[in-house]
Amino acid sequence: MSLWRTGRFLKSCVDVAQLPAQTCPELAFLGRTNVGKSSLIGALFHQPTLVRTSRQHGSTKMLNVFAAGNLKRPQTPSLFVVDTPGYGIGSTKEQMHLLGDYVSARRDKLLCLLLVDASHGLKPIDRYVLDLLHELEANHQIVLTKADKIGLAKLRKVGGALEASSCPQCADLRACSVKLRQGIEGMQKHVTKQFRLKL
Repeated sequence: MSLWRTGRFLKSCVDVAQLPAQTCPELAFLGRTNVGKSSLIGALFHQPTLVRTSRQHGSTKMLNVFAAGNLKRPQTPSLFVVDTPGYGIGSTKEQMHLLGDYVSARRDKLLCLLLVDASHGLKPIDRYVLDLLHELEANHQIVLTKADKIGLAKLRKVGGALEASSCPQCADLRACSVKLRQGIEGMQKHVTKQFRLKL
């Protein structure tokens, strides 16, 4: 069975001490509130209801951990996936501290996907988080979400502006639309290649 058909919820953690032992690669989703982190995780796992989504800003308060792969031995998954609290509207300083603590504690096997709304582009708070990831020497990349909300010409313009900025993580920029499932399969292949996993 495909890795992306084996996603299951593991636990919610209010601090890094509650996280499971990092026995496998870990994929974390970061971004502003309502940027689409939970929806993208559900799309990647072909389970739209796997992650609770909400239109209310800041509904994710904890580190929500999911596991994938190795159904025969569920306690030793092939991949951890973490939905982190959104930052910005509706978030708190404590949640930002939790984000920093999390990345610092798990960076050895971690790939952070920083989600940016394609219709808004990179905001100052996103740049702050990028600086934090750089400071912590965490592996990270930028993903443009909700690409269906803007035309292809504008999407290329936004992507070009990011690539032209002094942001090395924009060199391999990716865009996706959960609504149209555009870019989802490419994301799956990219992650499995990064971690040398089997689809």
